[in-house]
Amino acid sequence: MNADMFRKLVLIMLSFQFGMVIAADVDEAIQKARTSVTANFKAPLSAQFRNEVVRQKSRKDGATEEIICGEVNGKNSYGGYIGFKKYFVGLGLTQIEGTLPGFDAVWASMCSGQ
Repeated sequence: MNADMFRKLVLIMLSFQFGMVIAADVDEAIQKARTSVTANFKAPLSAQFRNEVVRQKSRKDGATEEIICGEVNGKNSYGGYIGFKKYFVGLGLTQIEGTLPGFDAVWASMCSGQ
């Protein structure tokens, strides 16, 4: 194996390893968000999630923080699913659609892809 091939192989291996670390961090952030979102659910283990993303948002002090956005579907007292509701977790908040006045505006600010 020549030196150029060896360098390419090392770069590919490092890229793959770095990508796995990022994926693990994202999975951990999403899992923590799911736990926070379902903390007050009657049946937290039956919650369904979809459209989850991790966004980076700047705080007023210039630091960045992860915001986890998605949709959750939980069961009511009768055991039926209530339908998917948007949620976000970040900046010290855990909010689900319908629990905060002006949620849609906050959602757009926190969860937009910009």
